[in-house]
Amino acid sequence: MSDIERRKSHTIQEDYPLPVDLDEINRLNAQHKAVTLLFDGLLPPAALAKFELNGGIGKVLDIGCGTGQWLIDLTNQFPNIQATGVDLSPIYPSVYPSQITFIIRSILQPFPNDWMGTFDLVHARFLITGIRDFCSLLTRLGSLLRPGGVLVIVEPEMESRCLDGKIEDKCPSMARFGDISREAMEKFGIDMEAAVQIPIYLSQDGQFEKVNKEMRELPMSDWPEDARLNQIGKAQLPNALAMPDTIRKLVIASGIISEADFEELKRGYQGELRLGIGKLVLPIWSIWATKV
Repeated sequence: MSDIERRKSHTIQEDYPLPVDLDEINRLNAQHKAVTLLFDGLLPPAALAKFELNGGIGKVLDIGCGTGQWLIDLTNQFPNIQATGVDLSPIYPSVYPSQITFIIRSILQPFPNDWMGTFDLVHARFLITGIRDFCSLLTRLGSLLRPGGVLVIVEPEMESRCLDGKIEDKCPSMARFGDISREAMEKFGIDMEAAVQIPIYLSQDGQFEKVNKEMRELPMSDWPEDARLNQIGKAQLPNALAMPDTIRKLVIASGIISEADFEELKRGYQGELRLGIGKLVLPIWSIWATKV
């Protein structure tokens, strides 16, 4: 049995490439911890201020909620919210706050009519591998917000950066992994520039005002000497190490590389990460806008 066959997949959206098993749950929770630390909390200032002004009351929708950890943490911070999480697979925990409702559905399907114009906050994070048309998705998410509601999108750029020279020289396996990942995703129609294009999409949509954006560099391992960044890198490392196996199905299906060559590349990629070579970072964008 190949590694691809050992990973569990969902059955709702056939072209979604990521697995839905314990390894993926652990990776997603590591990613959540790292990104939350990177941005100093769960929400950007505009969205956070809205809940604080409203006494912590409001309706929240998390699109592509994964393990549900972001919603669980948010309800711990704001116990009076009503929260809904939507994802393709039930990988959320069996016990969670009563304020949360988890729904299994594809976000590519039409949203229920009774959701339209009802949410104070819509949040989506790291959807890039499952979305072909981000512009259309943002329009649909905007229709779910009340006037004055806030849309928050967090997405990565799809190439790591090397702060200590050229990535091709310092981290050849990481550079090659990035190249084949990008080529495979482009082959399947994934919007590789979504992270930097989302502010433009929102500005042109007509539903939003006060479009804001912030990019922060996520350390890929614990190489930083700065204590805060070192902590973030430690949180990110399990996520980064697991990434090759996470997107293996998509890359192998593209025909760009054989499974044996992919396994050899993965070993080199993981070795460079563990050694902290090149001071690798991944640019992450946080974008938020208010519904007119």
